[in-house]
Formats: sequence, C-alpha cells, structure tokens
Amino acid sequence: MIFESGASQQLDLVIGVAAPLPLRLQRAMKRDNITKEEVMARMGKQLSETIKLKLCDHIIYNDEQHALIPQVLTLHEILLKEAAKKM
Repeated sequence: MIFESGASQQLDLVIGVAAPLPLRLQRAMKRDNITKEEVMARMGKQLSETIKLKLCDHIIYNDEQHALIPQVLTLHEILLKEAAKKM
C-alpha cells in the first residue's frame, strides 16, 4: 500500500519483498483465515506485483527458493555503503 497511498514519496527508498502468486495466496489465506477468493479480491484492489517490484529500489525474494538471511545481509551492506557516501 506504500505506492497506492502515495507514502513512497516520503521515503528515501523502498524495499520490496517478492513471492510467487500461489505462495502469496497461501500465506494470506493462512494468516487471515480467509478464502482464496477473498485474497484475490484484496489483491485486485492493489497495484500489480510486477508494477510494485519495478517501483522498488531493492527487492528481497521470499519464495522458499532463495535464502533470506544472505539477501538481508547483502542489502544491509549496500545500504551502509550508500549511507557512508552521504556523510
């Protein structure tokens, strides 16, 4: 909802988290105890995943194929270097 609400305008950068649609559906259904149709209805009111990811400055893949911690540590190093350049 960061892009839909315009909040991204107030942020220095946006880190997106990507996962394939079937996994996002499964996670949302389990988390919110709702049906696939209800999840799809919610998603239908949001920007598409493709557009959101294109708008992000960095992306972490939470798809059960890529290890999360190495991605986070790599991103942390990138952000530290970017911050050091601004000092």
